[in-house]
Amino acid sequence: MYYRGVIGLCLALVIVGIIISPVYGVRDVSFQNTVDVKKEFLLKALTDYNNYPKIFPDNIKSVTVSNNFVHIDGKAGPITFNEDATYAIQADGSYIVEIISGDLKGTKITSWFTDTWGFDGTPNGGTIVRTNLSLETSGLASFALLFVSDKDIKSAMGTAIYKSYQYAKNVQNSELKEKQSMASVNQVQKSSHASVSSSKNPTASDVTQSQLSSASKPSQGTTNNNQPIIHSQSRQQAQPVQESSYQIISISLQASSYSASSGNTITFSGRSTDSAGKGIPNGLVYIKMDTPLYLDPVIAQGYTDYKGDFSIDWMAHKPHWYSNTGNFYAIFDGSNNYSSSRSQEISVSVY
Repeated sequence: MYYRGVIGLCLALVIVGIIISPVYGVRDVSFQNTVDVKKEFLLKALTDYNNYPKIFPDNIKSVTVSNNFVHIDGKAGPITFNEDATYAIQADGSYIVEIISGDLKGTKITSWFTDTWGFDGTPNGGTIVRTNLSLETSGLASFALLFVSDKDIKSAMGTAIYKSYQYAKNVQNSELKEKQSMASVNQVQKSSHASVSSSKNPTASDVTQSQLSSASKPSQGTTNNNQPIIHSQSRQQAQPVQESSYQIISISLQASSYSASSGNTITFSGRSTDSAGKGIPNGLVYIKMDTPLYLDPVIAQGYTDYKGDFSIDWMAHKPHWYSNTGNFYAIFDGSNNYSSSRSQEISVSVY
């Protein structure tokens, strides 16, 4: 199941990433991406093939597994596809997937997954994903290569990685919150148990103090003023577990220029704030481009500074083959304490 999860990610990258940006003939494309989620959670989220329609609901309809073979049915915009693939595990720890049907028949995908530091400095809190694609195409995919660059393919693949990461991150955060909640409950139970044990087993000093107090008290049932004693019993009750605060945040976006020549640098900037208007530091921000019918590619990414501000450069190029104008937006990556957030869209033209 571990290896199936790895292979599943590879297939998702190819089917979702490449079908939406088809290629021609034979081409090798390599890219690397680092995501802020532990490798075990990334693979765990992808071990069950039933996850894929959840991760890629707009593209993958169903997945069928039989031994070392995987069949995927889906769509990319108006185009439907069904692909079969098989995989092999190499001695160096790499994983090779080969597509054996459809317009991508003969395509091979080699992937490596390596532990790395998390974005917050946690050891092994992140994963480096390295992928090499040896693409072979025919039919519609062959024709489409004339309009698609390696950069476009990498962008589409990066979007597929991002969606996989989002799903795995949610799984990781859910399990972490559950563990924290259980730890809080256990701590309360231990404290309550210790208090009860102490009251049932008084120490020698407690007994002596009690005897001295009894000796100085009037006869049982009255006070010094012969008033009846009203006995009260104090019980320690377990306090309810307080859940960590979870805040809804907002993010803004603007561009240094809304019209530029291809090859010039455009700087996307903005600010991420919590519900009280305070900036969120060290937050991961993705700049994405709206792409009708297809996955929205990540064109650039960066982090907020200590004030919650971010400034991310992008080398401008024509947004679409059919248009010089694109709509862009920022995505703030959520955490245990903050929700994810999407900015308003802004239009930028590149000529």
